Amino acid sequence: MKRFALAFFTLLLIPAFTFSQTLLEKKTFTGPDLKKIILTTSGGDIKIESWAKNEVEVSLFLTDKSSKKQAEFEEKYTRTYKMENGVVTVEVKQKSKSKWNIFGGWNSTGHEFKVFVPAAFTIKSTTSGGDVSIYGIKGIVTASTSGGDFDLQDISGIIEVSTSGGDIELEEVSGTVNASTSGGDIRAKRLAGKLALTTSGGDIEVSADGASVDASTSGGDIKVDVDTKCDGLDLSTSGGDITIKIPKTTGAEIDLRTSGGGVRLSDELESNLKGKIKKDKVTGKLNGGGVDIKASTSGGGIRVDGK
Repeated sequence: MKRFALAFFTLLLIPAFTFSQTLLEKKTFTGPDLKKIILTTSGGDIKIESWAKNEVEVSLFLTDKSSKKQAEFEEKYTRTYKMENGVVTVEVKQKSKSKWNIFGGWNSTGHEFKVFVPAAFTIKSTTSGGDVSIYGIKGIVTASTSGGDFDLQDISGIIEVSTSGGDIELEEVSGTVNASTSGGDIRAKRLAGKLALTTSGGDIEVSADGASVDASTSGGDIKVDVDTKCDGLDLSTSGGDITIKIPKTTGAEIDLRTSGGGVRLSDELESNLKGKIKKDKVTGKLNGGGVDIKASTSGGGIRVDGK
């Protein structure tokens, strides 16, 4: 196995403080073959950001700066840091399951990772309950949390994120995107590419340009605003309303259906549609046909406006 020179610097138990955090340790990895980080933590937050350096810097903070909490963290968690073949692996793991305290809550010690990586990089991160923030990456991003929120900005490539209950916010994200939450809202601004957005009960709000959007929710509303180019829409909700804004010159195959509300096209779009218009269903060719625009709701209404 070919090995590259690895510069590995460790700062342990440095009493450096932010407003409410203590830097527990910082580790830096360098090498010509850096390509990926795998970060797994039990319950803490994860913040990952790109920088111009060809190295990875991992800082572990405690959210309580008391010496008692530091001692508890050392007692309850094991930490692993290593690099092999350009892959940095970081893991914080509980030595045993937390126990209930007398007030009915979990005994836990809060912690947070702040990580800097090269912009062209592969990221795989997992936390059992914290929030995840990722900025400025061009590559492959795979991330999950059991209940926290996601904040992704300036990301391009292949992106797959999931949370069991938190909200997802995406801004200036492009490529192949698969984002899902079991109950939170999804808010996406300035997206492009192939988008699959799913929530089991929250709302979905998207602004996009040059994107195909597949969005579904079991009970919330869906709002999609397309700027200059629509590459297709497939939207569904079990009970909410669906609102769509598209360029008025969009050529599309329209299929809009609702089981309980009404379907409405703006006058300008309706005049350029050749098909069937009913109270609960509109089908046909818009501006001669083109991309598929589908929307369905079991109980709400559907409105499509031109812009």
